[in-house]
Amino acid sequence: MRCSILIMVGLLFSGSASAQTTNIAICGSSEGHGYYHHAGLVKKKDAGWVKEKISNGKTVLKHLGKNEFDILVVDASGSIWSAKQDGSTVIPLRKTQSEIAILHITIKKVIEVYNFYKEKDGSLKFDLLQNKSGDWLIPKSSVLTGSCSSINF
Repeated sequence: MRCSILIMVGLLFSGSASAQTTNIAICGSSEGHGYYHHAGLVKKKDAGWVKEKISNGKTVLKHLGKNEFDILVVDASGSIWSAKQDGSTVIPLRKTQSEIAILHITIKKVIEVYNFYKEKDGSLKFDLLQNKSGDWLIPKSSVLTGSCSSINF
């Protein structure tokens, strides 16, 4: 069973699972800040800014073909998640020689903007702006950033 999971993870992130898919960005852990809204189950004393970190996370942006993308995430628990397989909408917002921005809207009404970019010194980075609001029991907004091992613009 564990071997099957490892093979699936390898295919998922290698870009070789399908001849048409290409990994655009492969990124690792991220950290930043989240703001918990005084709404839903969040009490006034618990609302506000907190530091956030996903130490063992992995984010992969895949190009599936003509202007179609998927975002794959391995979270801190090791769970693999695909935006497309979850029924989410993934929309490219802009692309330049050194940056690509993607809008991701989940079926649960979470709104995320991923920005994958190359800094002046050649460092490869990504930012994640996330908003969980509306009907969420614990609404929050987050800004996270992390490093990427590769980005193919």
